[in-house]
Amino acid sequence: MAGGEISAGAFNRLNVGQTRDAYAAATLQSVPEGVCQRLAALWPQHGEPLLKTLETRMRERTKNLETTLAARAEQEVAKFEAVLKELQRAIEQELQTDVNPQMTLWTDDEKSQRERDEQGLRRRLQEIPGEMQREAAHLRARFRDPSPRLFPMAVTYLVPPAALRN
Repeated sequence: MAGGEISAGAFNRLNVGQTRDAYAAATLQSVPEGVCQRLAALWPQHGEPLLKTLETRMRERTKNLETTLAARAEQEVAKFEAVLKELQRAIEQELQTDVNPQMTLWTDDEKSQRERDEQGLRRRLQEIPGEMQREAAHLRARFRDPSPRLFPMAVTYLVPPAALRN
């Protein structure tokens, strides 16, 4: 939300707090038709300043969101790294497990399968650091450089009670 004040026919931008306060103070009371006509007649000269006000607010909001998005990216990276570190610990633990004495009873095929499994685990263990780097870069890129958007707008004129008496 962005806003401005019309004073002496000129549009002056309000800051976020002023806009919020003005909107909070608004009522649903209708204004006389004459006031509506005067405001409608002023629109051509206020449309462009209002659009500039909205664009300024959009840029400010985007800048504020960049900090939030950067923090969220780091949270996502930390979560992903925690999962992969847990996987890494589990694989290392599995590879350090002593050979089961019953393996002497295993067939050659079963022993061969166990060796292939261990080779696969070792390969996976070697892949984890690179995967962490790639995914961290991907996550950070996903949250980087947000595209500001200006959504369709509605214009609401808030008319102070004193202006209704004129």
